Amino acid sequence: EAIKLLTELPWKYRIPKTMGDHISDLALFCSEKWLRISQVDTMLEILRDQMRSKNMPAMVKNVDFLQKLIKVYRHTRNSYADDASTAFIRGLTEKLKTGEVSVVGLAVPVRYTGSETQLPFDEDIISNHWCSFIIDTNERTIHYGDSLGPPPPPELLDVLNWWLGLSFPTPFSLVELPITQQADTFSCAVFAVNALSHYFLPSRFSLLPNGLCLPARVEALVGAIN
Repeated sequence: EAIKLLTELPWKYRIPKTMGDHISDLALFCSEKWLRISQVDTMLEILRDQMRSKNMPAMVKNVDFLQKLIKVYRHTRNSYADDASTAFIRGLTEKLKTGEVSVVGLAVPVRYTGSETQLPFDEDIISNHWCSFIIDTNERTIHYGDSLGPPPPPELLDVLNWWLGLSFPTPFSLVELPITQQADTFSCAVFAVNALSHYFLPSRFSLLPNGLCLPARVEALVGAIN
């Protein structure tokens, strides 16, 4: 079904910006290749669409939100409050402070070294693994899930604690986000988004079983096309 739907789309079909740059980005779902940012953003867009009808005080952000936040933390913290380029981050901060949004979910690309995960030091160092986390401002918690098991990169916690500390004086506690443990080298992205889906919509999404998750990748492709 997925291949049939994909072949019926015109090759120059303009997919939504939040779901990639080209129709070929969707084709990667039908493979065992590591999923890139465009594919993860596609799955996050599908999750957002499923959450809209629930009228939840929650938000799932695209990958570039966290990447921008990391850059701000590393290079422009002193000008964050006045920098026009960070207005969209401050916009979410205001929603968190007022309670309009109390829970934020994100997927984060990291570098797995074999024993630990790190944030890439610069844009030239390619990520090779996906993790996910939830920020809950009511509970003052950061839920972190990694399908390979390591704790979160220390710098990631530094970034989040700095950002949240600007608006919330009470420290946030780190808790575990339930996530399937992967048994291959390419399922991390699917498990990361599945962990977010299970957290926000547990009655609709169970945690995926351990093992190959190609059916879930194909299901994501079908959902994206539909």
